[in-house]
Amino acid sequence: FVVARRMQITAEIMRERVGAIEWVETSGAGGLERAVGAAFLGDLASVYLAFLNCVDPTPVAEIEKLKAQLARV
Repeated sequence: FVVARRMQITAEIMRERVGAIEWVETSGAGGLERAVGAAFLGDLASVYLAFLNCVDPTPVAEIEKLKAQLARV
């Protein structure tokens, strides 16, 4: 339940800034392997999209907002 709620909060925050949200199924031997793979894929995608849009990918204002809202859950 907590993970699903965190995913929902993340999607709500990101909807304000992006055109679409894609849910990606991960594979791996266990939860940690799947989580690390998903984080790596997300990092690569965000850097690539920043490059395509001539945007600096290093500011983390949205991450700080996400952390603050997740801390309340």
